[in-house]
This record gives sequence, structure tokens and C-alpha cells, in this order.
Amino acid sequence: MERQSIPPAENKLLLLYIISRMGAMDDQSLERFVLENGLMGYMEARLALAELLEAGLLQALDDQPPRVYLITGDGTKTLELFLTKLPYSRRNKVEELCAAWRAKLRREKQVLAQYRPHPGGCTVRLFLLEESMRLLDISLDLPDVESARKLCEDWEKNTAQLYTAVLQALQVGSA
Repeated sequence: MERQSIPPAENKLLLLYIISRMGAMDDQSLERFVLENGLMGYMEARLALAELLEAGLLQALDDQPPRVYLITGDGTKTLELFLTKLPYSRRNKVEELCAAWRAKLRREKQVLAQYRPHPGGCTVRLFLLEESMRLLDISLDLPDVESARKLCEDWEKNTAQLYTAVLQALQVGSA
């Protein structure tokens, strides 16, 4: 199936609409939302996002990954003015997806990995939450940011195995 050409302005309006409906979204979540649901291609999304940031219609909370995006007051006004230029079918699709994606992203956020560089290294903090109860909270100091990023990626990919291994190593739950 060949994808029809969508005007760049429509893609920008769609990103504003998504963020206005979903609330603040990080880079990866926003990218997955548009790509996995066939709303636009990767390059179109990146270009539209860059232009929205440059125009001050979206704001990035942090320059460090993951960047979190919020719609600005000007972005909200722009969306209100031009909402009718965004086809109803695309708005409706976003509305249908929002509830499921909010739940999906909430589940994913139960596994968290953060790192903060400091002089002489980087501190990594790994969390595992279940219904707002902290099951595991580990802080580690690593020599560099690259090691910290790798550890965070591994934690997010292998949380269940790593959590089980920690419990087994500490003999938690055994007599």
C-alpha cells in the first residue's frame, strides 16, 4: 500500500494535537506513538518536531536524553486556530489511541533507569515499581556516561531476570 503525501503543516498540527491530548511525552514515546500507529514516517516526525521546537510551539524540558516535550501557550493557541485543518479522521484516530497508550506508557514507566553525570563518573539509579510500591531501588556509581547508558538499557530490557537474580543472590524468600 502506497502512503499518500501529507503536507508538513498537517504533520506539525498532528504532533501538537498528540501532545495536547497525551500530555508531556518523551522522545521515544512520541516517536513510537506516531510510527507504530502509522501516523507519519520517522523523517517527517523529526522534521516537524524540530520546526515546532524552533517556532516555540513545543518546549523541550531537558537537552539530555530522554528529552520531554510540552506544548507551549503559543502551541495551544496555534492548535486551536488551525484544528479544523487537521482531518477529522486523524484527530479521531489519535483520540482512540490515547487511552490505550496512556495505560501502556504508565506500565512501562514502572521500570525506570536514570543516570546523572558528576565529576569523576556517573551515578545510575535503577527502580522497579509495582502499583506505586518500590520493589527495588539501586544506586551505582560508574566511571563514565557510556557505561551508565548501557546499564540503563540493559536494566530496561532485562528487568525481570535481573530482579529475580538479585532476589536469588540475596536469598530473599527462601528458608
